[in-house]
Amino acid sequence: MALELEKKGLAPVGGEIRMSEPEERVIIESPEAAEEQVAEMQGEAEAPAVSQAPAVEQAPVSRAEIPAPEAKDWKVAEIEGLLSEDLRDFYNQMPPDKQKVFRERGEKLAAEIAQELPKAKPEKVFKQVKDWLKMVPADRLYLEQEAHIKTKRLFLLS
Repeated sequence: MALELEKKGLAPVGGEIRMSEPEERVIIESPEAAEEQVAEMQGEAEAPAVSQAPAVEQAPVSRAEIPAPEAKDWKVAEIEGLLSEDLRDFYNQMPPDKQKVFRERGEKLAAEIAQELPKAKPEKVFKQVKDWLKMVPADRLYLEQEAHIKTKRLFLLS
């Protein structure tokens, strides 16, 4: 009997008989096709009508007129990640306006360091990182230690 059940897609599991069905994968190519597939899957004759706003004619825009989004240099992104490491809890404790200023100063600092890093002096980078970390609500000795660690890792990165 168990053999017959396995042939039909049924298999005994812990005293129960469970039916296993193969998963059906659906590939959606467009919004219209998605509506049709949903309607077919639900067994409905028609897909519900989606209200669309009337199309507004727009003048064609050339590629030269569209500004390209600024892609961060991989080095800047790596430096930002290194600078922000282990600061998430402190960042979350800050008020939103201070978070914004802290993030902007950190991004600016990362860009500056990325440009200067090959020929920069460690003392100057340490001072910049330390000044930036002063915005964090934490013990000053801890922040100075973090600035030392981050400066060392920045120079190891270069």
